[in-house]
Amino acid sequence: MNWYSDERVRSVRMLTRLMTARGSRSALHLCNLVASVHFSGLPTITLTEMRARLGRGTPGAAPGNVVLHGELHGFGAGSIGEMAGLSSLVAAHQPRNLLEFGTCQGCSTWHLWANSPKDARITTVDLPSGLTVEGSTDPELQGDKVRRFLPEDPRVRLVETDSRSFDPSFLGSVDFCFIDAGHSYACVKNDTEKALSVLVRGGLLVWHDATWTDDDYGVNRYLKELRGQGMDIRQLTLGPFDYCALAVLVRA
Repeated sequence: MNWYSDERVRSVRMLTRLMTARGSRSALHLCNLVASVHFSGLPTITLTEMRARLGRGTPGAAPGNVVLHGELHGFGAGSIGEMAGLSSLVAAHQPRNLLEFGTCQGCSTWHLWANSPKDARITTVDLPSGLTVEGSTDPELQGDKVRRFLPEDPRVRLVETDSRSFDPSFLGSVDFCFIDAGHSYACVKNDTEKALSVLVRGGLLVWHDATWTDDDYGVNRYLKELRGQGMDIRQLTLGPFDYCALAVLVRA
């Protein structure tokens, strides 16, 4: 047996021990998350390909550097790879008016803010602190009382309301939207339709948790339906060892 195959066998055995060991639910969950990415049923596009597409014909777009927060372990935040991917998309696109569904502690909001132009406006929508609602998902993430990542900047506006009652028309034209609020089919459909109602041609729409189908998550099913209607939605892929469940659409 050569070194590579021997190392692979050891890795598989170690993973098996992690998954079967007492108290290893997080390891098992991680394995299931990674599996959901590989079997999502969505076509993929690499981050490099997506950045090139966003920077095409835009002077000064697609800069080489992105900014990441020093503490990427906030409750409800995406993985480090996902925040890096989201930041890279913002840096490449350089949007001026951004809309986010799902603030939680404000980790993704911070990355939108840190990588967009200095004159950009960011509106982020989330449930009021301490409020939980029916018909959504993740009750432990609803109505977060502590938004420790949320930037204290007049360019960032927090709208505390149920996104199903939110009317985005006052924002005017939006050129970047990130959807990561309720993950039920009804919630993601609501948020997506409202995002598309204000998203300009060439604007970028990004969904989080586009591959997970347990826990009443309906994002994956809804995105497949949109693809069936002709929308070119793609699953974003990073490096081979980076977990990423983001999906992207450039508004045609």
